[in-house]
Amino acid sequence: MVAAVATAWLLLWAAACTQSEQDFYDFKAVNIRGKLVSLEKYRGSVSLVVNVASECGFTDQNYRALQQLQRDLGPYHFNVLAFPCNQFGQQEPDSNREIENFARRTYSVSFPMFSKIAVTGTGAHPAFKYLTQTSGKEPTWNFWKYLVAPDGKVVGAWDPTVPVEEIKPRITEQKTSLRSQQTPPPSSSPLPSSQGRSPALDQRLHLPLCPGLHSTRRAPHSVLQLPRGSWMPKSLRI
Repeated sequence: MVAAVATAWLLLWAAACTQSEQDFYDFKAVNIRGKLVSLEKYRGSVSLVVNVASECGFTDQNYRALQQLQRDLGPYHFNVLAFPCNQFGQQEPDSNREIENFARRTYSVSFPMFSKIAVTGTGAHPAFKYLTQTSGKEPTWNFWKYLVAPDGKVVGAWDPTVPVEEIKPRITEQKTSLRSQQTPPPSSSPLPSSQGRSPALDQRLHLPLCPGLHSTRRAPHSVLQLPRGSWMPKSLRI
């Protein structure tokens, strides 16, 4: 009996440890077109996770700013990840297809979008539960933003009144840190000689051409000096 209880406690402890080590990229979500996607695909990149809505007073300014952010920073390991949500003011009532059409046609968004979810309460998506628990900030309206580092940890959270431009320096800071980690260290191999040759090759080139012949080093086009009376083929005579 005691052994069974101990085993049960060990299993619970292991589960708790696993849960505590979880990060944002460990979760899965359904994209806007209905395909299950592992967020692991974004590991190694900086992500700005946003709960979006199509009929909110913040919609226009945020969609424009988020798309500009994606355009400016997206080419190098950055993505806005948009999660539509209808919990606040019922301002995202349409289907996923209509939401995508609206965002693509109106704002030409190029960042990843996911299916409509709940972001707060008992029915909240597990990824948003993680964002809320680790940041200590629960979304209370549309367009809350959570900054996720390349390792999946939350490093910042902002309500919709904070302009995207104020968040951009934090994103750039994360990207700069990522770039410095990926920069290879300087090579320790010997540098080539000033003429682009290895020292060993230079040494071979400076050896006498043949017994009795030697070259001068006064100028790049120096003439070979032959001992008096040496024979030389006509084809080599100047």
